[in-house]
Amino acid sequence: MTKSRQYLLISGLIVVLLLVVARMQLTSHPSNHTRMVVDHTLQTYVAPPCFDDAELTNYLSETTWSKVKELHYKPESRCTEERIQPIKQTLWNKLLQSIGLSSSPWSW
Repeated sequence: MTKSRQYLLISGLIVVLLLVVARMQLTSHPSNHTRMVVDHTLQTYVAPPCFDDAELTNYLSETTWSKVKELHYKPESRCTEERIQPIKQTLWNKLLQSIGLSSSPWSW
């Protein structure tokens, strides 16, 4: 095999690999450091984008998703349930998020 054919074969493999990376779907979960608001009176949590419509008491604090899971609080509304669900993302998008060139769906 000639050098030019080797380069062409390697280039083709790289293109195929890039296409696979760009299209491969992964399930992404919110980070344990995702910000959440908890209502200790009602023992519920709220995703910040849903805060304005939430029916809460005054005993609130800001915490993380990992702390909410430890507390075993319930979501305050359907909005919060939907916002915290895992989503499908391409491997390319995950890579961009991991190096800081794109923001996470949970970076509120």
